[in-house]
Amino acid sequence: MQPRVLITGITGQDGSYLAEQLLADGYDVVGMVRPGTAVSGVLSDRVSVVEADLGSDDDLVRAVATVAPDQLFHLAAPSFVPASWDAPGAVVGEIAGATGTLLRAAAALDDCRVFVATSAEMFGDCGVSPQSESTPMRPRSPYGVAKLAAHGLVGAMRDRFGLFAVSGILFNHESPLRPEHFLPRKVTRGAAAIALGLQDELVLGSLDAVRDWSHAADVMRGAR
Repeated sequence: MQPRVLITGITGQDGSYLAEQLLADGYDVVGMVRPGTAVSGVLSDRVSVVEADLGSDDDLVRAVATVAPDQLFHLAAPSFVPASWDAPGAVVGEIAGATGTLLRAAAALDDCRVFVATSAEMFGDCGVSPQSESTPMRPRSPYGVAKLAAHGLVGAMRDRFGLFAVSGILFNHESPLRPEHFLPRKVTRGAAAIALGLQDELVLGSLDAVRDWSHAADVMRGAR
């Protein structure tokens, strides 16, 4: 019998790459999508979907109970850090709240392994580079605060319910599937537009920011 996997955020870059890898290995893949959203592209006829809103506990519990996965990869979350300042309460709910609900729902199953994608934004202004799991965490945005809460919930729920649950602290990772408002896509699209004579210059935000990048497909191989 094929192992069944539930992926939240399957329409994003991470979910897309992870789904392709798991399908290649013979897994039965189910993607959780927002109501009214469809899986497009090469995955459209290869995965099943279940609808749920990250802000609805009932939706999330129902989705997990319906699919009854052997493995749950929780990748869905608002991902654009600056936007978290516009609606901090909603962001914390959709990240930390949804994580807690999904972990509790998974604990109600007989045997479900859970991977939760957290973020290097948890470290914030820690003053240490490179960071590790023991580095102090001082997030500087609502997004980072929410991811830190999700990270803490993984450990607390694992201890409480004996759940196999891990938190993957993901640093910046990119791919051609990244939305256009993220820097790498902004740069590549800007360079193409300049080459085509459609614009004269590339305008960016702060040039003082420092980031390292991995490829999303490599990060998802690590998550497995």
